[in-house]
Amino acid sequence: MATSDNKLSEFMGNFYGGLRPNKFIIRHSFPNGSKSLEGQLSQFHCRAGSMPPSTMTTINVPYRGRIYKMPGIRTYAPWQMTILDDDTPREFYSKYHKWSNLIKEHYHNTTESKDMDFSDLMTDIEVIQLDYNGNEWRSARLRYAWPSNVGPITLDMENNDTILTFTVDFEFQWMDEPAATNNNASQTKLIGGGVATRSPEATVRSWKFLRKINYGYFRYIWI
Repeated sequence: MATSDNKLSEFMGNFYGGLRPNKFIIRHSFPNGSKSLEGQLSQFHCRAGSMPPSTMTTINVPYRGRIYKMPGIRTYAPWQMTILDDDTPREFYSKYHKWSNLIKEHYHNTTESKDMDFSDLMTDIEVIQLDYNGNEWRSARLRYAWPSNVGPITLDMENNDTILTFTVDFEFQWMDEPAATNNNASQTKLIGGGVATRSPEATVRSWKFLRKINYGYFRYIWI
């Protein structure tokens, strides 16, 4: 016997539209360890990034032919973002190289940090996911990040109709775990017109308000 789970309407009522990978904001200020680095990364120039992963290592303890797996330490892989190269006066490609040079100079092999305290040459990076209407939905913060690798800019005579990009890899100390942004209230669209509001603390989003009028249905769906 077929179950009601096979009905498309059941899926429509339990799937709320989905988040989009192209709706995000990534922002950070450049560290204040040097006056030559001022301002912040423009959110309009960050083309790609990610919610960073978090990994727990495993401690394997053998016991009579079996393995007891215990949690070890938490590790963070390098985090990468892709930036549009632009002829803006802020010139981000040079800024990231200058930031890297402040940490460890190319020629002198010295640093501008005070007493090897690199915290003044690090910064926090905020990664924000947006919902379908452009409101902040989920955010994570990478704490005390610094550029470990400034990627190349590839030049090619045959590469037309393309905007130059470059990548920057960051190391960071820890991450504030991704969490839903606590907005006061969010709007709920009603298919067929009108809006309603719901509290972010609500744990149940109901959609099954169907009303049959003149052999048709008006379906109200949370999205």
